[in-house]
Formats: sequence, structure tokens, C-alpha cells
Amino acid sequence: MTQAWARGVGLVGAGAVGSALARAVHAAGYPVAAIASRSRTSASSLARELPGCQVAETPQQVADRCALVFLTTPDSTIQQVVEAIRWRRSQDVVH
Repeated sequence: MTQAWARGVGLVGAGAVGSALARAVHAAGYPVAAIASRSRTSASSLARELPGCQVAETPQQVADRCALVFLTTPDSTIQQVVEAIRWRRSQDVVH
């Protein structure tokens, strides 16, 4: 397991793509640590399916907690989300 996976995976976006990805990551045996979404209801529902996963209030909280972050927001919001987060050098980010 790489260092990024060992620290947990985070997702920003709990829609159809984010939910499917989170479930697949969990099924593969990797910890999903945090999820943030425009809809707290969607994030909460998904987090309940994933042991140890917490709902983050903001994308920044996901980035602060996780070494690997998947951005599964609509393409039209990616730039805004990316620019709003203070990333660490050691983080991996995937869209």
C-alpha cells in the first residue's frame, strides 16, 4: 500500500461518480477517510456506508485529512474547487 493510500482517501463530490468511486475504493480494501459535497445529505448517506469515513464541512477539511483526494465535482466547478484548497506538497489529487 502506498503512503497516500495508507493515510486514507478523500472525495470532494458525493454524486453518482463520487459515490461509485468511494464504494469501489472501499471494496478494494482502501480506507475512505472523508467526503465533502455540496449536499451534506449525499455526503452523510455515503459516509454511513463506509466504516471510518467522516463527513467534512468543506473540501479543505478533506484535503487536510487525506493524502489522496479525488475531485468528483462537475467539470465546471473543478477550477474553483482546486484554487480554494491549500494543497500540501505530498498530496495526490485526481480528477
